[in-house]
Amino acid sequence: MQPTSPCRVCRLRRRKCVWEENETKCNRCTKLDIECVPTDEKKIAREHEELMPQDGEEQVEDWIHDVQQLELELQKMESMTTASTEYHFLSKPSNEQHEWQLSIVNGYLRLRTTIQSIDEMKMYTEASLRYLSPFSDLFNNKNTSILFESRSFSIPIISSVVIQRNAIQKQRALSYTKKHYQHQTSNNDDRSSRTSQNGGDNIESDGFSCPLMDYRSVIEYLVPLYLEHKIPYNGFLHIPTFQKYYNELRDPLTNPVILSMCVDALVSLPQVTRYSTMERRMLAELCCYRCKQILFEMYDDPVQYGLEIVMTTSFLQVYLMDVTLNYIEARRLTTVALLICDEFLNGPYHKGEMTVVDNALYERHRLSLEMSNRTFDIFFESRMDYRVKNGCNFIELVILDDELQVTKDYIRFYNHLIRLVCTPHVSVLLGKINSTFFGESCELFLEDILAYKPIVLDWWKSLPAEYRLCDDPFDPAACTKYSEKKLPATTLFPFLAVHMLNNFISASLLHPRFKTSLSRSEGCSEKINDNPIANSVLQSLREELVELAKNTSRVLIYILKRNCARDGTGWTSSASLSSCVIVLILYGLEKLANCPDIEYPYELLYLFKKIMNKQIKTLFPPDHTVSSSSSLLAAYIVEELKDTKNSKILTPSPLEVYEKYPFPGSAQLNDIIMTSLNQLDQYLYTPTTSPFSLS
Repeated sequence: MQPTSPCRVCRLRRRKCVWEENETKCNRCTKLDIECVPTDEKKIAREHEELMPQDGEEQVEDWIHDVQQLELELQKMESMTTASTEYHFLSKPSNEQHEWQLSIVNGYLRLRTTIQSIDEMKMYTEASLRYLSPFSDLFNNKNTSILFESRSFSIPIISSVVIQRNAIQKQRALSYTKKHYQHQTSNNDDRSSRTSQNGGDNIESDGFSCPLMDYRSVIEYLVPLYLEHKIPYNGFLHIPTFQKYYNELRDPLTNPVILSMCVDALVSLPQVTRYSTMERRMLAELCCYRCKQILFEMYDDPVQYGLEIVMTTSFLQVYLMDVTLNYIEARRLTTVALLICDEFLNGPYHKGEMTVVDNALYERHRLSLEMSNRTFDIFFESRMDYRVKNGCNFIELVILDDELQVTKDYIRFYNHLIRLVCTPHVSVLLGKINSTFFGESCELFLEDILAYKPIVLDWWKSLPAEYRLCDDPFDPAACTKYSEKKLPATTLFPFLAVHMLNNFISASLLHPRFKTSLSRSEGCSEKINDNPIANSVLQSLREELVELAKNTSRVLIYILKRNCARDGTGWTSSASLSSCVIVLILYGLEKLANCPDIEYPYELLYLFKKIMNKQIKTLFPPDHTVSSSSSLLAAYIVEELKDTKNSKILTPSPLEVYEKYPFPGSAQLNDIIMTSLNQLDQYLYTPTTSPFSLS
């Protein structure tokens, strides 16, 4: 006889317990080949033994906390033993050794070794500067480094980080659909035209039974739009293969890949969909809930469903991170998907049973999840590291023969971009700079800074000619000439990527001073700090960084002005990219404002404000403006960063304000922009006290 209550496994998983006739186990326990134990409702309160933990329960959170603490301890131990090695990893000399024969003739140093090539001449020049010039102590001294001070925290950069870290301890708001659907239907007469009166589908979300609606017609409407406006620019589907697969589906509501695609279409394509902002949010929420239900069932068989799990999780990232601001859930799903990748690699992928198309899609989505995972490290661990390590292989993505040409161009560019970002020198440099976001200092060597530009230029010159907008992306004249033009996205993006990276690095390093190791003698320390040549080098370095920060801010603003509202190039289909550009512009303008001894580029600030006023409707959904009277952002960030003893924060989380909007992520970005601009105005026009300062 079938039990009236669910078994323990199904109850813990919060899944329906289904029994076949004359069976002694439920379907799930039969599939998992485990004992099926009926639940005694009277003893549930006293039971503590668990067969398997459910998503998000306290035990899992405790494990995560313990792992994080262990990682912190390991990092401390590693830093004690390898700090010097890590610093010099950036400027590690080449394995190639070259001997130079020198002599002194009439008091002058002469080179006796014959120069055989241009490369040898460059090597000799670098060696002379490093070992023979008055600057040798700056290069050849392992105990002398440069301390780059940060005199303020950065609202554009750290706002999301601080909010998400505190969200771990808080309960998120109830389902937006559950809160707003009844009110919306009572005031929207045309909703009835989209409601199926006879054969609609019912989706239950968090115990709330949503009204009957023809979700199949919604899917049939969204899928072609997604294939036309999104897939060509990310290559996450092979269109010919997918169309055949989609046409053979009996019920798309049971397919998590289709549902997750629709979620991404609803939140990523506002300009081409017919739904209102509130309708898009509710439909996305319902599809996401149904999608996760199916996804959790697939976790039982990761080898069979590995590709679907990875693709579904990848498609949900924008919705979870950029729309609902639920980085915690996004991280949980991503972690599970990447763990499943390990099992999947030992299954069909490792055995070569996958088709060429499936293999290409798997690598693309896995790479997307790996990059998301590195983002979570920044948010929750204060760790920025894109180096290839721990079994993570950023392999070159395969381009399929019958893909659209624009897709092939984008995949090629992604391969080149990953090669730059994952360069050990660039990755470690970014990791060191990470601390400046929170008003802390970072420590680098002169060689680390000087090596950055040649590395980027070498990468630039290695690009195919069609990706290189100019000969030198650092040239201010070339930047002004090309950034004011409307350009094809595949031509624009490499240029944009370099200047996003330049802006990020240069704006973070505007306050250098020499730091001498405590192990050095006091007299030697005095000599280095008082050396006029060393100070001149430091001043020249700072002047170059200031000019680079101004130039890259100018480039990003002009690119935003000319290209943020264009159609048909992929720019408008990437709201995340537009957001990143805006945040970096604000970051650069903010850091320049904290240099009172330089001439501030007011014209760039005015131009940026003008663009924001003009493009506000394009960048944000209607009615997603957070007024200055409602904003809690500045007060919350200041209180949080001053809270060194983990005392209770009195200011409510801005997340409570953002979650009142259909698209919390858009409300947050709007609040960040307006708060940052207000802070800039206060500082620039009343510069007695910096509003960014923690003092």
